[in-house]
Amino acid sequence: TPYIKATAMIATSPFVSSRHIDVNCFPQNRCFIANNGIPAATTTNTIDVHEKFAIPKQKLVMVMTGRANRYKGIDFILKCLAELKYQQFNHVHFLFLGDGPDLEHFKSLSKSLNIDDLVSFPGRGENIAAHLKGCNFAIHPSKGEVGYSLSILEYMQNKLPVIVPNNPSVCGATINGENGLIYEDGNIAEACAAITALATDSQMRIAMGTAAQLYQLAEFNLEKTHQELIQAFSSILSKT
Repeated sequence: TPYIKATAMIATSPFVSSRHIDVNCFPQNRCFIANNGIPAATTTNTIDVHEKFAIPKQKLVMVMTGRANRYKGIDFILKCLAELKYQQFNHVHFLFLGDGPDLEHFKSLSKSLNIDDLVSFPGRGENIAAHLKGCNFAIHPSKGEVGYSLSILEYMQNKLPVIVPNNPSVCGATINGENGLIYEDGNIAEACAAITALATDSQMRIAMGTAAQLYQLAEFNLEKTHQELIQAFSSILSKT
């Protein structure tokens, strides 16, 4: 804002901090980072999503949670599923938990792509963590996030490897090949390859899911976020 100078900027991720510096021309020495984090898990129960949503038992469940709008890239997932079905790979069922302004659009798109038998859009639900525990892996093709998406961190917390695009605001919590898979943003072939890899290799899913949970616990917990925030305040106050 013209003529008004902030004392400091506190960002939710290194990517957001770099935007302050590179786009807003804010001094680097007055930028601080308090990474997005989530509270410790409080639920141990698991919901059988196959039974609840009438998903065939032989199908692996690829999940996504959040607001149903086009910015989240849900239409990209549907196009990937259509391509996989064309390749006669029908082993994955996509479960989207959430509602929003474009939910009906995604349902219609699924029908037009002839994949409505491979998707479920039950809308808003309760106890999301228990649903995640009943899934096999996650995908989050968002076009951008403010910081690390809390949905991504929740997937990781529940031992789900995550497939994400190489969009820097989305993939910051993912180490490719270690706790998830990263594909080139917008590349359907690469995304399909990632889906196929996780769907056909149970040991990969287990190893990456375990690594994802450990990484979230170490780097993206709410206690660490609070510590980073307090450290930023202390540093700011010491300079004023």
